Amino acid sequence: MKRILILLFLMFFLFSGFNFAQESKESKNYEPVPEAKAEYVTKTYTLKHITPREAIDALRLYFRRDSHHRNSRMLTVQILRENVAEFEKLLKKLDAAKRNIYFRIYTVIASNEQRGDGITNKSLKKVLEEVKKVLSFKSYSLDGASITTIREGKDGFLSLLSKQDGLSLGLDNVCVKGDVPGKRTIEIGGITLKQYNVKLIETETSFKENGYLIAGVSKIGKNGDALILVLNAEIR
Repeated sequence: MKRILILLFLMFFLFSGFNFAQESKESKNYEPVPEAKAEYVTKTYTLKHITPREAIDALRLYFRRDSHHRNSRMLTVQILRENVAEFEKLLKKLDAAKRNIYFRIYTVIASNEQRGDGITNKSLKKVLEEVKKVLSFKSYSLDGASITTIREGKDGFLSLLSKQDGLSLGLDNVCVKGDVPGKRTIEIGGITLKQYNVKLIETETSFKENGYLIAGVSKIGKNGDALILVLNAEIR
């Protein structure tokens, strides 16, 4: 009986040792595949229409580090090779000549009293014909006309020529979408019409170039009159 137990013990020991040797051998043959290292490259660009700071603020997600001098148009970035193509595509679009938007701003008074309109602009008259279908006033008269030019991507502010005291207009983040003349769209991130410190109209909008837009209507004065703000824009 003892011989059988000893034999079984030896067989168990030999079998366990064999498995351990096999596992050790397999472990020695296993070599983990190293992870691919991120490849960064250094690129330098000379900008024409924007500053390095403007490029950095807009595209900082695409590169790791940047270097530039505040009095220079040169921008150097350390960037993943795989991001270069997309970065350069966006940089080219960003570093394009900025366009000027020429605005004509009209304020029209809608009144319950019968008044002469004083409007000679045919396009403006046509726009007001549409307004008359919605607003039930007896007369619509031109209050004032102002002009301003705003650089694409910038803001504008001006005091309006008007018979109403203290009217001012702010146009924020004025942008142009599209490149085909006649089919471009003007986007305005913020339009704020104030009379002194009181906001009469506050909105955002977009409209086709050379078109006329009714930007808003607000009550004004004590006689139940309304002020209609109309914008026309031309890209130059």
